[in-house]
Amino acid sequence: VYIMQEGANTPLRLTEVEANEWDPTWSPDGQQVAFVRDLEDGWGVFIVSSIGGSERQLAHFPDRHVHSIAWSPNASQPSLVLALEQPSNRTYSLHRLPMEADTLAQITFPPDHSMGDTNPTFSPSGDRIAFTRTLIDRIQDLHAVPAEGGTVTQITTDSTRISGFDWMPRGAQIVFASERGGTSGLWRIDASG
Repeated sequence: VYIMQEGANTPLRLTEVEANEWDPTWSPDGQQVAFVRDLEDGWGVFIVSSIGGSERQLAHFPDRHVHSIAWSPNASQPSLVLALEQPSNRTYSLHRLPMEADTLAQITFPPDHSMGDTNPTFSPSGDRIAFTRTLIDRIQDLHAVPAEGGTVTQITTDSTRISGFDWMPRGAQIVFASERGGTSGLWRIDASG
């Protein structure tokens, strides 16, 4: 994992272990970076200072793949949300991982026959999480759920590949990259669907 500092000529390397690492995400204050690492005996979630130094392992999953992570903007209750594979049916669902506790709380419960829920992204206020729900490969729609869990709202109904998305600054809309209608492009939709 590297960061590129403004005005620097070369990136700063934050991690030193030779391993597959992915999905780096900033802490709300920009002081730390969380990421996922492929381990010899599974997958781990780590955090490291944004200026480098010792890293800390937050979680280890010997039998459950971690697809993607997001850091909650709620500084009073620091936590990560993980798209974590269920060992029983291999479907991904979203789970909350508090920074100072060794417990997981499941947030979404996708259909068993689906590939599941991935790419969690917090709204600017931190009260909602948008994510992609994949039924089968390339058949996806945007959904949202309250940050603490609850009723899932389907936002798009295109059943097509979504290659990226983010909340607009006020949190009322989401911009997403999709092959909607057979044309690859950027689209904007109300966060309520």
